[in-house]
Amino acid sequence: MDNSLNVVELLAQIKDYTAQLKKDPTSDKFVLLAQNYTKLGLLDSALNALRQGLIHHPEHHTGQLMLAQLLVEDAQYDDAVAIYDKIL
Repeated sequence: MDNSLNVVELLAQIKDYTAQLKKDPTSDKFVLLAQNYTKLGLLDSALNALRQGLIHHPEHHTGQLMLAQLLVEDAQYDDAVAIYDKIL
């Protein structure tokens, strides 16, 4: 697959997920949004999407796990450990 096409698809999905979340902030699309941000290397945006989504879904294990993994990538180890302790 052409990388530029993949980027275009990811951006289109980001736009769609963002619109869905704007319409319904309680949607669980925040994980898909964060995954796409991560694929594009947009770590801060991914972290923000996860934090916002977990406000509405604090027990969403996939969202928590992804947040912890990204916090490790961002060298926020204490925050990551706190999340791992909570979910494991």
